[in-house]
Amino acid sequence: MPDRYQGYDIVLFDRHATSTLAKHLTALEDAHLRDFALPAQLRSAGRYLNNQTGRGLDWRVQYKIHSVTANTGANKRQFAPANLWKLAALPDRGYQVTDSISRLEILQNKGKEAIATIFQGFVERMIESLEQVLAKQYYIDGSLAANVDFWHGLQTLHGTNGTLNVATGVQRAANQADLVAYPSATYATLATELGTYGGAQHAGAIWPDGDCDPQYDFWAPICVVGNSTAFAGAGNVWRTQGDEALRYAITHASKAGGKSKRPTTVLLARGMYNDLKNLVAAKEEIQVTDENSLRALGFRDVIVIDGTEVTYENGVPAGYGYGLAYMNCQVRSLFRGLIDQEGPQYFLEDQAHKAVVSVLGNIKWKSPRNFFQVVDVHTKYD
Repeated sequence: MPDRYQGYDIVLFDRHATSTLAKHLTALEDAHLRDFALPAQLRSAGRYLNNQTGRGLDWRVQYKIHSVTANTGANKRQFAPANLWKLAALPDRGYQVTDSISRLEILQNKGKEAIATIFQGFVERMIESLEQVLAKQYYIDGSLAANVDFWHGLQTLHGTNGTLNVATGVQRAANQADLVAYPSATYATLATELGTYGGAQHAGAIWPDGDCDPQYDFWAPICVVGNSTAFAGAGNVWRTQGDEALRYAITHASKAGGKSKRPTTVLLARGMYNDLKNLVAAKEEIQVTDENSLRALGFRDVIVIDGTEVTYENGVPAGYGYGLAYMNCQVRSLFRGLIDQEGPQYFLEDQAHKAVVSVLGNIKWKSPRNFFQVVDVHTKYD
């Protein structure tokens, strides 16, 4: 049977492989983009950008607004240039899978003694391995030393340092009484910590409640304590108040206003999602109003809370959940598809057939201010 990637007789493989490369098989990446909730939604909305160029990417972020002063018609005016912008930047990062099959293996494996033809599906198996890993990479912390060459996943935005005192608004060690964690991370070279670039929380409320200067929290995500005693669930555990914690997160992540700023999707760890299903089973609504909604894309295990679709994703770490608007996400690839294929090629010096499948680019999340995280217990913010 001819191999689906090369289409040649296995006996003639060695000569043929020295002169002809395999065709790049963009269709094979569809399994990854279709079978997992977040990639499926990003794909449907056209958020995968291929054939990108340049050394990494950078973009300008407006972090504050012009100063506004009184005018009576007779005031003397001051004209000072206003810099309203910060520069965010990300490098290109990625993943690769390599494999080789020796000429001897293929010659010994081509007869009736072969239990399985090892070259059949050689590259497909590599792509499947890469796709299984990629499904988790949307959620990793790309700032960790262990992930220095990997994508900047959602956890990169959501690094924290304790919680925000629910009574004073001051950072402290993680405390179950508090509603949110204190943001403390760096994403795209910009710090998420409150007030790093100036501004202040206005009197009368504790962040993220109330109002603040735009520059105070323009790069700060909301990280909600799912077992906070400030919520009203019995025993103050996620399984009794997860819906309340999510509503709090959705409301405050939407405070910047505008349709593109409101979360469209919440992705929870399986255990948290199962608890939430049990909690809201009697009052669940089903709404499909968006062609890029998860239900419209064929995902049936979806709950709608405050107009936001909630489901689980196997790549989300246990005890965590993330909220986002899919239009605030882009996956940038330097290749003509998300996954690139090189080979198989025959190397005379090694007497082996070698191939590589790889991904190279990064994920661009717009301002972390419009994203949120929920955790089942406050100790995750220690």
